[in-house]
Amino acid sequence: MKFWSDWEKVRGAPFISSSTLSRASNNALKHVVRAEKKDLRFIEQMETEFAISSQFNHPNLRKSIDLKITRTLLRQITEAYMLMDTSKARPSTSAPPSDLMDVLDTFILTAQGLKAMHQMVLCIATSSPTTSCATTRAR
Repeated sequence: MKFWSDWEKVRGAPFISSSTLSRASNNALKHVVRAEKKDLRFIEQMETEFAISSQFNHPNLRKSIDLKITRTLLRQITEAYMLMDTSKARPSTSAPPSDLMDVLDTFILTAQGLKAMHQMVLCIATSSPTTSCATTRAR
């Protein structure tokens, strides 16, 4: 496991809810606590996300670095952590593009990321402004 030195830095980050995203150093940490039986589906989603996004190598896609699942002695899952690359981008819903060129740049970057996934024979089931991030336009 590659990131355990970073893991200890990230592990101390505060968590607000059962599924949160915290930032520390150059990584982002996704944390899910299994408080109820139905929370297991979020951990299963995280396992799937890790299996897919750990293969990413395109700059427009967030890559997962490592996944740690904590279990009881009886092998019951209690929580999961996933370490991901961090992004300096902001969610496109928090600061929508102000002019047409910014909108077009956002669509082009999103299309490039989707193309990279399609070339890996992967398909995304949902895409929305909440899953897209925007950086300042580079010209």
